[in-house]
Amino acid sequence: MKSNIASVFSYKWITKEPIKLSIEKTRLILLFIVLNYLIVFLDVTIAHAGDAFSPVYEWIPVVFCPLAAIAALLLLFKPKPGIINTLHMGLNLLGICI
Repeated sequence: MKSNIASVFSYKWITKEPIKLSIEKTRLILLFIVLNYLIVFLDVTIAHAGDAFSPVYEWIPVVFCPLAAIAALLLLFKPKPGIINTLHMGLNLLGICI
């Protein structure tokens, strides 16, 4: 009996057929990234508003999240290599530091 871990932990054990999406996987992931940045923006804004943004560095994630969401949204609509892709990758690397 041959068991592949990828087949055990995949969606196929539920559906027995491949899932057909009307959107490409890359664009779906970018959509999730946009939603994630916007939710983090709301969460951080609400949390830091309780302190009235007293240390100046509390503004960094409040400003960063919408910029990263806009870059991901632009890449969602134009997923070709170029300045938008470079901007998105640069903002994600900056997000790791933040």
